[in-house]
Amino acid sequence: MVEAIDVRPLLGDIAVPVLLLHRSDDGVVPVARAREAAALLPGSRLVELAGADHMAHVGDVDEWVDHFERFVAGRVSSRSHEPARRAVRICTMGGFRVLVDGRPIAASAWGSRQARLVCKRLAVAVERPVPRDELAELLWPDEFDPAKLSARLSVVLSNVRRVLGGGLRADRDAVALDLEDVELDLAVVQEAIARGDDAALAAAHTGPVLPEDAYEDWAIAARDRVASAVVGARRRLASAAAEEERWDDAIQHARGALDVDAFDELAHELLVRSLLAAGRRGEARVAADRYRERMGELGVEPRDLLEA
Repeated sequence: MVEAIDVRPLLGDIAVPVLLLHRSDDGVVPVARAREAAALLPGSRLVELAGADHMAHVGDVDEWVDHFERFVAGRVSSRSHEPARRAVRICTMGGFRVLVDGRPIAASAWGSRQARLVCKRLAVAVERPVPRDELAELLWPDEFDPAKLSARLSVVLSNVRRVLGGGLRADRDAVALDLEDVELDLAVVQEAIARGDDAALAAAHTGPVLPEDAYEDWAIAARDRVASAVVGARRRLASAAAEEERWDDAIQHARGALDVDAFDELAHELLVRSLLAAGRRGEARVAADRYRERMGELGVEPRDLLEA
């Protein structure tokens, strides 16, 4: 009803000062509407601000608050525009969580399921920009109106910025997390992979990526990529420990690899070999039986690891 009411014939009768603040790239209400209102309001002042945020209370608040204070109070008070920085951490391994200053953000704080989903999608991309079209397709696969999709996505991104206290880098084409503003567990994993630091990678891995999104292609790809890297790192660590006869370390890393991929044959072999070398024959038999069970599930003829 509010959107259907046309108040333009009444604007010429407004006899009080009016300040209009509008984002130049607002996708919900075009800036042309603000210009039209300013032309009809006697003595009004329009300030066009850069950006696409529709909701005034999220995004770059500092850019407009001085205009507002000057309009209301006649001056701008001296104050620091630097907000207290919050420690924001996004966790994807073992389940999606966002923590601000160590406290978890409740699901209800996101404003919509779509905002939470967009944050997940951006998190698995780490800092690689995700096209806006891809995000819109993810959220509204049955909507084909570009104007509606752009407006809806702007609102969703505003909700994400509100929860993260910023945390996004966005342009007209794509959106990415700003890792200078937020800490991301997958960024630590990616850095360890890039350095070839197997120990750091093993320590950084705390569980499967977004296990609750078991059937989403974008989550599966990230989950498999991290799992493959962790299994490889654990196998190399177990092999190096076995060569140096550090059997406890070899056992730990072989088991760590099997926690990620229960069907990894080399990790099974390393585990049985290290248990036997450590004199833990009972555990070795149990590990060998487990290996045979896993290979049977795959339809693969198992080897006799104890004999080998």
